[in-house]
Amino acid sequence: MNAPRTSDAQPSVFTDEIVGLSAIYTPGVRVVAWRRALPEALSAYAAGLVARRPCLERACTVMPGQALAAPLDLPGEASEGRAALLADVQQLTQIFADLTGDHQLGLRLRVLDGTMCPKWHVDRLRVRLICTYLGPGTEWLEVVDGVERSPSPRILGLSSGLAPDHSLSPGWVGLFKGASASEDGHDAAVHRSPSVPEGGARLLLTLEGLG
Repeated sequence: MNAPRTSDAQPSVFTDEIVGLSAIYTPGVRVVAWRRALPEALSAYAAGLVARRPCLERACTVMPGQALAAPLDLPGEASEGRAALLADVQQLTQIFADLTGDHQLGLRLRVLDGTMCPKWHVDRLRVRLICTYLGPGTEWLEVVDGVERSPSPRILGLSSGLAPDHSLSPGWVGLFKGASASEDGHDAAVHRSPSVPEGGARLLLTLEGLG
């Protein structure tokens, strides 16, 4: 069933500055999106990663300030684009750690050629950082109240045909609040992975706190 939407809340915040990401801790805010453009060299390198086979898949536990060149082990020769991607992931890792206060972070950087989480859902954690370097970005709903939950507490009983209110553009950084951010989980962002066109793919970075 489609849940009713309310119009008196402002759960999505869009910012052009890094400092605007701190709005994720404002009560009632569910998503903060930092709008930014990527360097051309980074975008070109990302396109090369997407075109490679086998596809990139990196998952690791990192600490704030830790050098990421070794754990990410990005393929290809040293280049401006490769250095730019590594530096950007390093920066986002530090920004996220500063925001959350976590001493360990779960980092994933991967190429996806399918739709990872196509159903509307909420995350169980406090907050997750999502950045799609190439391809369609994560979609979310502005406000959804009174949602019917399936047996899985993360999956919501919303029609898959329900159109998103917003989506992240390539390079944008999104902070998505999860159910653990509040006692009742009311502020959790309802989101899903976008459809990936046939023959297309995404280069996706996610970060979450591990304590």
